[in-house]
Amino acid sequence: WLYRPKGDGPFPVLLSIHGCPEAQERPTYAYTGLYQYLLSRGVGVLAPNVRGSSGYGITYQKLIHRDWGGDELKDFEAAVKYLHSLPWVNRDRIGVYGGSFGGFATLSCVSRLPDYWAAAVDLVGPSNLVTFAKAVPPTWRASMKAWVGDPETEQDFLMSRSPVTYVDQIKAPLFVLSAGAINSALILLRSASPRWPEGLANRSGVVGRFLMNHHLTGLMGVLPSTVNDTKFPKTLSVNDFYHGIAGDPLARGNIQMLGNIQGPMIRAAYPFAPRRAANWLGRHSIDWLVMSEDPPRAENRVRLLPDGTPEITWRPADLAAHARFVRHARALLRRIGFPVVLRHSFGIESPSHQCGTVRMGTDPAASALDPLCRAHDHPNLYVVDAGCFPSSAAVNPALTVAAQALRVGAHLTQVLATGKAA
Repeated sequence: WLYRPKGDGPFPVLLSIHGCPEAQERPTYAYTGLYQYLLSRGVGVLAPNVRGSSGYGITYQKLIHRDWGGDELKDFEAAVKYLHSLPWVNRDRIGVYGGSFGGFATLSCVSRLPDYWAAAVDLVGPSNLVTFAKAVPPTWRASMKAWVGDPETEQDFLMSRSPVTYVDQIKAPLFVLSAGAINSALILLRSASPRWPEGLANRSGVVGRFLMNHHLTGLMGVLPSTVNDTKFPKTLSVNDFYHGIAGDPLARGNIQMLGNIQGPMIRAAYPFAPRRAANWLGRHSIDWLVMSEDPPRAENRVRLLPDGTPEITWRPADLAAHARFVRHARALLRRIGFPVVLRHSFGIESPSHQCGTVRMGTDPAASALDPLCRAHDHPNLYVVDAGCFPSSAAVNPALTVAAQALRVGAHLTQVLATGKAA
């Protein structure tokens, strides 16, 4: 499917590669309106159904089996050459994008067809087919052998098809890493080399450190005679106590709706709970989340063990203040009419809003990034996710991440316009 912006052009165009890989592109409102947004900004989209896509017969669909990183590259090259033939396309501004298999295909494009692309966005695409095939659950392994290959007996074949094998062929003046606070830190730590023994962007030694994870407690306000049939539960958030409660400025944070907790969710946390009781609680409760800030501590961290296994160390601070805030919230709920208020605390085993592991700051000795998320050590590397936070605050981080991403995006627009990406 080819989507052209209004006007004469020339326009930049995005080659969008779907995932699965046996899915199918259709002219629908997909990807949360991404195509419509790009068209409104004067960016065209080509969304092909390359070999492996469904809807064109089983023979065509099976062409991708055991051929990841194979002949589908011919389809991607044919697609970009087709775009070059269109008079309204700016051939110097063609990007490639995809998630899952589409992300793998994106990495294949920039590493094995590196001369065609002005930009590339990979969303959770595997770069190494051996580690990808080994990482699946045991119940998937037989299917993975038939679909991708056997990571035990066909390592050479799979590595020949893996983008990581061709990483030295990538031609990009600028890299943006956005893998989340845990994975961005792990990727940087795994990049350790003789030149950068602590990993990229880690001259300061802070990468992986200062992990923050909000202090969270769930409260269930039980109404024995009322059934909660709410369809849109996340509708209320209270910041009245963000700077503390009366007489206790450290007992502070945010209170918001948690969601409509159901019986099976209760039994997942408390397997001994009778099913009938858990279902009754789910129907007769209104659920709240009490959130407090987790202060940054250098000893809270994610790191790699000698065998490459990630390890998280997290010891929460200020839990006593959070406990006082929770008591205040429970008292409020009782006061407004809930005769019973149950509580459940969330720890690192249910990670919540992780941030801080690639912190930004103005001092290169104490931070990995500058205030615009550019690595102090590498002027062409940006890390844009919650890992950049120097503090966690006591609210959901998504809007702050989005605001910082827009801020960095505006900066990069200026940087790229001047041709000084590095």
